[in-house]
Amino acid sequence: MTMNTIIKTTLFIIALAALPIKAQPAKCQLPSELAINDNAFRTPIANRDLPNSHPRSFIVTDKKFTTKRDVAFYFPPQYDGKIQLPMVFLLHGSGGYPTGAFRRTEMVKHADKNGYIVAAIQGQDLKGRTHWNTPQDDNLPDDMAFIAQVKSWSEQNLCVDTKRIYATGFSGGGRTISRAACEIAGFAAIAPIGGIRHGASCPDTGTKVPVFTAHGTGDKVNKFEGYGPSTKRWNESVEMAVQAWHKSNGCDASPIITTPLTKVEKHLWQQGCTNNAEVVFYKVTGAPHKWDILPNTTELVMAFFNRH
Repeated sequence: MTMNTIIKTTLFIIALAALPIKAQPAKCQLPSELAINDNAFRTPIANRDLPNSHPRSFIVTDKKFTTKRDVAFYFPPQYDGKIQLPMVFLLHGSGGYPTGAFRRTEMVKHADKNGYIVAAIQGQDLKGRTHWNTPQDDNLPDDMAFIAQVKSWSEQNLCVDTKRIYATGFSGGGRTISRAACEIAGFAAIAPIGGIRHGASCPDTGTKVPVFTAHGTGDKVNKFEGYGPSTKRWNESVEMAVQAWHKSNGCDASPIITTPLTKVEKHLWQQGCTNNAEVVFYKVTGAPHKWDILPNTTELVMAFFNRH
């Protein structure tokens, strides 16, 4: 090897050393490592809603967060501590629990199929019943601060694709993620079922978030037509909330309307939407207050997330 070659090789090595190296983030821990290294983790969840006390399911206790409630995490088989995966926040309805949300949505099956980490958050206890603080009552713990804390912790400790963090929820959980999309940065899309709202904080943020929602006209809990201004929890109608979302997302006023099933209208706002923040609304005539008002609600939600 000539001196000239040695010099060139040395310079090449120095140049390589000078390049910025994308280090493996300190997060990306395996669930088993988290369970060993952090006594706030319990594993597995012993509950019928996760099959066979699923070995990839974990509960993070309130020791990790500032409010006294749990977060149930589920890790799909694709989670290897190396590849960053999308993540979905799953919020139960008022009075429910994370494990029940897993059962109703069959989220384990869909997380496995699509390769999603799931974080099922528990509502705060209010006189023996779980509750979501939406709209905000300043005398109760702030759900937005709690969700933001869980999101930040997940980004720092888990192999999460931070550009693909989503949220879905039913009823009170749907109201809460509607609000979170505007008040917490970084949600790629949301899917409130039986609970879409468009809070006062939304227009001020300029946030453009793709929205999927479904609601039954026979809903007796969160009435399709709303309750009017006297009821803060559910004042505006479903159609008013949907309209506010497609307007704030910059979409054209007129949707494409199709009827994929009997008594089901699909309203799609896709043209003109800023940053492709489309709005999809399934109006189900006569359907009551429940998650599965469509034959394949969770499948449609996950397909929507996969597009964003």
